[in-house]
Amino acid sequence: MFEKIMQFEGLVPMEVHEPANGYEIANLKDVWKDIPQAMLELFEISNGLEINVPGTVIYSIHELLERIGEEQQRLKEGLIPFGVMSFGDYLYMKPGGKIIQVDHEERENFLEWNSIEDFLDDEFAGCES
Repeated sequence: MFEKIMQFEGLVPMEVHEPANGYEIANLKDVWKDIPQAMLELFEISNGLEINVPGTVIYSIHELLERIGEEQQRLKEGLIPFGVMSFGDYLYMKPGGKIIQVDHEERENFLEWNSIEDFLDDEFAGCES
């Protein structure tokens, strides 16, 4: 995942942040016991990310924890806030690591990716065209 992000950082406008520190990651693990490993790996690379500025935002740990407090219904559905698309659709992660795009107007599931890596592949492919 690191190589993929670094490859595209030079090709599209991106905002890559400092990696999350151990305290932030431990705090997140306390709140989200079964956090997928890929999410932890992403935070070890960048604590939040914006692709194709202004574009898709992947929440920082701080933003994610704030959203968890606001999104109790989605949490009951097993969905954890992950980010937001440039046009307003919300991104969530399922406990197994799948990424779900939820239409911001209809509030219904719109697209699904099997992993963060698949999601990033689609995002970066969209930036190339």
